Amino acid sequence: MINVGLYNRIKKSHEEGFGGTFKEVEKYLPQGNGFRIAKLCMEVSSTQPVAHMIYSEWGSIEGFANFTGSKAFRNATGHAEEIIESQPQRAIFYEYNAGV
Repeated sequence: MINVGLYNRIKKSHEEGFGGTFKEVEKYLPQGNGFRIAKLCMEVSSTQPVAHMIYSEWGSIEGFANFTGSKAFRNATGHAEEIIESQPQRAIFYEYNAGV
């Protein structure tokens, strides 16, 4: 399984509506195809612009790559330039059991 964090700083005029925007984007996330869950998280600090992370879990890197190359992904992120402050940052992690 992989865990993906997509970090965004939201423009001041769009902070309140970003949660609703995320709910709309969720409609494009594939059911099956390795997708498991997605959550929207907001940074604890009160810096401006506010940082958000979209956290998602996928069964494989291939399933995630297939989604990010799809028309559904382009539809889901097509309006991003209007609401984000700068280029989103992405981090992908493999989940492993270190015997702890």
